[in-house]
Amino acid sequence: MIRPPSSQLGQITKAERADILAVSPMAGKYDETLDRKSAFEILSKRAESAALEAEQAEAKALEE
Repeated sequence: MIRPPSSQLGQITKAERADILAVSPMAGKYDETLDRKSAFEILSKRAESAALEAEQAEAKALEE
């Protein structure tokens, strides 16, 4: 016996969505929005601090 696919046309209701999310193994995992720093932001900050340190070292070397 073959079971036909179960599907629905249209959107689900908010109650149906809440029921599905409540029994999901991923419930709670992705509920909170995180604003993590991207690799670009981390590397840019690291490059900026390295450039600042290099400028300070150069200025110190010129004073001596």
